[in-house]
Amino acid sequence: MKFNKILTTAVICILALSLSSCSSGGLVGVHNPVPNKAQTADSSVASSQGDAVNYESEAKKWLDKESLWLNADRMPENGINGVYSTGYYLFDIDLDKSKELLVQLGGEQSQNCKTLIYKFDDAGDITQLSVESGLSFSVQNLTLWTYRDGTEFYINEATLKNESDVFITSWNRMSFADGTLTQKPAFFQHIVYDKSTGNVDSLRYFDSDGKSALTDEQFIEAYNKYFKDCMQTVIEPLFIQSADWHYYTQNQKLSALTDALKK
Repeated sequence: MKFNKILTTAVICILALSLSSCSSGGLVGVHNPVPNKAQTADSSVASSQGDAVNYESEAKKWLDKESLWLNADRMPENGINGVYSTGYYLFDIDLDKSKELLVQLGGEQSQNCKTLIYKFDDAGDITQLSVESGLSFSVQNLTLWTYRDGTEFYINEATLKNESDVFITSWNRMSFADGTLTQKPAFFQHIVYDKSTGNVDSLRYFDSDGKSALTDEQFIEAYNKYFKDCMQTVIEPLFIQSADWHYYTQNQKLSALTDALKK
């Protein structure tokens, strides 16, 4: 799974960025509004839990509750070509400095997937967090942004093709509201490909309503305003494929969960 797989003609659509923060330097040209990992300035890992954490003990807690979060509808052993695999992340999706267990279901032909989120409550029991209807994501398509005051938020990138063969990429700000994971669109990008050559035929930007067209200059201005005084943090979570998990011994499962907690 690679970030922004749809845009194979990146040389046309993306202007490489080298920003230490969103407010320094500014943007010029037509580009993907979310930089890829190689274009970020901060290399720290998101939601680090610190050296004091007993990772193996924490992993054992998740393993002891395996029956509550294990996905029974597994993909074939080697997955399906071109389809996101079913599997698991340990990842701080609610940004409370404690990792949740995310179960990523098969994504069919969509870029993002239905994802189930499990969390330990104060009593030590596992609860499933709510997700807004229709919201899908893969952790590898998220970017983490941090304001200068330390406030953090995720941007979820999703690409779908509509009935008119237009590839619509949306960048959405994800957050929890009243215990439910929700998202609010920030920008949209519409791409039409020439069917005979595969090259980009047209590319347009739209505001958060998905209807108000933006010129390149307007988009650059809106982008800089949206991400003003914030910087992107690299996130590199460990994905555990359910096809592998099915054959792991208990010790291998414990080791895999421990490694995931350390990321």
